[in-house]
This record gives sequence, structure tokens and C-alpha cells, in this order.
Amino acid sequence: MRRSRSNSAIGIALVLIGFLAACSDDDTDTGSTTYLPQTSEDNVLENVIRSWEERDVAAYAKLLAADYQFYSDPTTRTQLGIEFWTRTTDSLSAEAIFNCPAVKSIEVDIDWVRGSARDPGFLDPRREWTRIDITSLSVEVVIQEPGEAPVTYRCDRHPQAALFRRGSRFPAAQTDDLVYLVEWRDEAPEAEMPPMTWTRIKASKGECGSKR
Repeated sequence: MRRSRSNSAIGIALVLIGFLAACSDDDTDTGSTTYLPQTSEDNVLENVIRSWEERDVAAYAKLLAADYQFYSDPTTRTQLGIEFWTRTTDSLSAEAIFNCPAVKSIEVDIDWVRGSARDPGFLDPRREWTRIDITSLSVEVVIQEPGEAPVTYRCDRHPQAALFRRGSRFPAAQTDDLVYLVEWRDEAPEAEMPPMTWTRIKASKGECGSKR
């Protein structure tokens, strides 16, 4: 199982963290997976990786603000007419992939510069948002129906933009100081023949039970 190259030791460290979690207030242990506290943009991105690879839709949905929007890559937006998904649509798409018996493995690799969250210069009501430019996102989903050869859906090293806000809603409740994804932009380059992108992998919903 791959992890973000921005923290290459995380795979090994998880074994130790599992034993030490009971002694630490820094991490949240959900079942067999340890998630980082939702207190920084970097931690949220790391938890996106962990929740997808562990097929944990509850942990993934927890990272998304109430008004979260996922914006399609330009090619998909033009050809399929999908501009953006809401938190509900995005979470249901992830859940369909996670729960599909034909999906044999999911690997997610996100490259970004830690500590690079910046003010994008928005005006109210988005003044408090921050942005991380993801230099590379690679996702691989392996699907195998009974009696058939495996099929691999892969998007490779596509740039993305992730925007964050403290508080699931605006204005944030005084009791909610967590960091949430409020917007995700799939910035895969436009192509005459559309490549497999993060948007198209999500839209496939694992193609569970379908004949390709």
C-alpha cells in the first residue's frame, strides 16, 4: 500500500502508531486505521489518502465541509457536462467504489509541499479559505469481476488544487475549529482523447456489477 511521498515513512510508522495510539492524544484511532487530527491542511490531505486506501467512507466524509464542491477536470466537464459535485454526491460516489466487491485494491499517492497552505486572496465569504497546490495526484483502482481479467483504472501525476476552511459551515460555529476541505479542483490537463482522471475514477463508482 502506497502513501504520500511527502511522508515516505508513514507506511512503516503506522505499525508503531497502532501500538502507541492509546498513549497519545495526537491521533484518532478509527478501527484499524489511525487518522491524524483534523487541525491542519496537511493532516486533512494525509487523511484523504488513508480513508481512500482503507475504504472508510465515514472518515472521508468527515473531512468535507457541508458546502464542499468537487470540480471536474476540464475535459470531463466539457464532454460529460459534469461541472461539480456536492458533498453528498462525492461521498456517495466514494462509498459505491469502497463497497464494490469487484474493487480489489485502491492506491492513492498525493505529492504536495508540507506547510505550503496559502491565502488565495479571496474576498468574503471566502476570505478565510486557504489553498494547497497539489503537484501530483496518482490514483489506481483495480477491478476484477469473477472469471474476468483485472482492469486497472489509473490517473497518473495530475495536478490538483485543494481549498480549506476552518468550520464545516460558514460562519463557523464557535465549537467547530476543525479544518475541512471546502473545494477540490481536478486540474488534469485537457486532452482530445480524455485520459483517466480523478473525476472519471469517481464517476465510474467502481462500475460495480457492470460489463465493460
